[in-house]
Amino acid sequence: MARKKSANQSFEHAVFGDEEAAAMRAELVELRALVAELSAQVHSQFTTTAAHAEIARQHADFIRDEAHAHVERTREELVGLLEQMRGGTRAPGGGAWAPPGPSAIATAERVGTMEAQLAKALDTVQYCFQRQQDLAATMEALLDTVIYEHRNEPVLRLA
Repeated sequence: MARKKSANQSFEHAVFGDEEAAAMRAELVELRALVAELSAQVHSQFTTTAAHAEIARQHADFIRDEAHAHVERTREELVGLLEQMRGGTRAPGGGAWAPPGPSAIATAERVGTMEAQLAKALDTVQYCFQRQQDLAATMEALLDTVIYEHRNEPVLRLA
């Protein structure tokens, strides 16, 4: 009787197939399609991100080059103006028939004003430098105190 049952089962299996195996195969095919789709999306995102990064790099290079050129132009203009002020020359275009430039008194006043502003700027920079040194000394003392307290060592205090 066991033979008959197995014969019936194999006949049914041949006709109807294994439903569980078919369901697993369908899930496997579906999962493979999903993985392939995700892989394509990841690749697309990577390509897009790389393109945006390259564009950003190019823009940064362009802006850096433009800023450098602007700084160079400004430096050259300042050097030219300083040379004009030191040499007492007139602005470009001044010739025999050109209108006279600023008077010597006005030029001296401008130079004096610029020198005063430069001296004030120098004093400010020196003051900032001194404050920076004071801050560094304070931070050093604070760190020393924290380290000594952490090690339970006595703190050396200057009177």
